[in-house]
Amino acid sequence: MPDNDSYEAHLNTVAQFSQLAFKGQLNITPHLLKMQTRPCHGLQQAIKLAWSNGQVVGIVIVSAMTNMAQLDPALSGAPPLGWVDFIAVDPAHQRQGHGSTLLNWAIGWLKDHGCEKVWLGAGIRTFMPGYPANMGDVTFFTRRGFVTSDRLCWDVACDLSTAAASSFAIPAAASQAIISPLTPAEIPDLLAFFRREFPGRWRYEFEQFIADGGRPSDYTILRLAGEMHGFCQLTFEDSTRPLERYHMQSLPRPWGQLGAIGVSAEVRGHQLGRAMLAGGLTRLHQAGVRGCVIDWTDLIDFYAKFNFKLFRRYLMMQWVLS
Repeated sequence: MPDNDSYEAHLNTVAQFSQLAFKGQLNITPHLLKMQTRPCHGLQQAIKLAWSNGQVVGIVIVSAMTNMAQLDPALSGAPPLGWVDFIAVDPAHQRQGHGSTLLNWAIGWLKDHGCEKVWLGAGIRTFMPGYPANMGDVTFFTRRGFVTSDRLCWDVACDLSTAAASSFAIPAAASQAIISPLTPAEIPDLLAFFRREFPGRWRYEFEQFIADGGRPSDYTILRLAGEMHGFCQLTFEDSTRPLERYHMQSLPRPWGQLGAIGVSAEVRGHQLGRAMLAGGLTRLHQAGVRGCVIDWTDLIDFYAKFNFKLFRRYLMMQWVLS
């Protein structure tokens, strides 16, 4: 598609008008746009630009997982899942039909790729989990068939430099756990853990992270009696995963992020999840991170125990294609 070919040449322009379109609330940079449109295993992605008088004034990015078994073996044979990953129009050219044209093209492309359900945001190469609730009016999307889910989705944030020491304390009940950065030699062990405990998106994203050349030590692991029972992923300012994705510009730097995070079914209920979180936060704190985000969660009360406060809420919006 010609727009895919010309996209990179217009990254700066797209980033500039996207910042304006989102009123500076989202940190849309050329680097973020480039990194989130890299090829991804099994994912079909396309980009469409809107033009006015020879200038790029809008963009939509769509993706489809056409073989759902690649995302989750339990979904083998399921219809492809689609995402409108990103859509923005220069405010100076809004209400001129560009947004409608882009969204109509996106839905047509997703239908052509067999998608029956489409999420706004929340894609594999995520720009945001959903529509930022503080952006207000969603009628542009609801008039075109999107409906808001009752799922809650929040980012929570904390300044780790002011967090209480208890935030980083390993619970006494988990004192036998060994928490450490993942080493290259341990990659097969963590992959086996994912296949056993979290065979869906978290497993897929770990495999893609390694394929992208991600630094293994960005994952922290938890072992008990020598066996792997937990993990969390960290993102630093020099990580392969773009930290701008978490839109942290209002937080003090240095920045860092934590998540996904999980422990095996076998050890749940024994404070190992709390230990895993404390271990990840300790690593961020020791690296000098101040502004920290835990993204895309509904566990508000749990993270509040670690001094995390509500930071940004997203509306989860979906279109069931007919």
